[in-house]
Amino acid sequence: MDLYSLLLQSTSKEELEKLIEEKISSFHGFLTREVAIKLLAKEKNLLKKEPEKTYKIKEIPKGANAISLAAKVIKILQEVIYNSGKKSRSMVLEDETGQINLKLWEDGIQFFSKLKIGDLVLISGAYEKNEDLNLGYSGKIEIATPAGFVNLDNLIDGQIVHVKSSITKLEGEKTYEKNNSKKSMFLFYISDKSIRCILWEGIERGKQMQEGDEVIIQNASVRNNELHLNFSSRILLKKAKGVIRGKLNDLNVQGENLILNIEGKEIQLKKDDAFNFLKVRVAEDISLETVASLKKPSILNSSVILKS
Repeated sequence: MDLYSLLLQSTSKEELEKLIEEKISSFHGFLTREVAIKLLAKEKNLLKKEPEKTYKIKEIPKGANAISLAAKVIKILQEVIYNSGKKSRSMVLEDETGQINLKLWEDGIQFFSKLKIGDLVLISGAYEKNEDLNLGYSGKIEIATPAGFVNLDNLIDGQIVHVKSSITKLEGEKTYEKNNSKKSMFLFYISDKSIRCILWEGIERGKQMQEGDEVIIQNASVRNNELHLNFSSRILLKKAKGVIRGKLNDLNVQGENLILNIEGKEIQLKKDDAFNFLKVRVAEDISLETVASLKKPSILNSSVILKS
């Protein structure tokens, strides 16, 4: 017996047609009549719950329900708003058999705030429609294995990476021309390796940065040993504590210590810390005074950051 006939056993035809119209209207006309009937049947506990079945991506049958799978996130797409006002956002999943889009709807979109490319996710209660997976209100998704941070010594062009570092330099907002119109980007550098980061979209995020801040960058693409960030890239800042920033007015050596004058504040560094500040590695028989005298002309009056 079909679902419509089952519903007629407890509801008059006139009342049922009215309920179907109201259900479609409550979804701003987005529902088909068939889906509206299915939802009404589910509300009345007339649907038999399908058992969950775990698939590989290439094994998922057309129109299947109650789908479970484990896959890695390889791409995160932008949110889509439909004429009805309904919203969805998709990710591209991959396992050893292939790739498929997974679409989350309405409040489910909030899950993207904690999602990174490379995360391994577990999905249950999904359904297949038009060669995509959809996660309805009864479906579940969780991060089984979060993607790790990349070693900045091993950046490879084309990778999507997550890094944890600190901001060493801010160049700020720059303008450029594209398609005969002026656009803006924001430039900053991370780590003692001076990796340049280019924020192409959502550049207002860069204006919250300060040199010395700890930063986590998620979903950045690597090009020419640079990190390129767009709307799908996430930037998490932790304001540095105990950090001294300013212009280096003077430096001198007293015994085995390097004395820095940073905008009137005197800072004393022991020999090992002094060599780290000067960014040099030297043999034990080279004196701190020799190194400091050689480096002084190039770093004097530059902006520096020190953890106190």
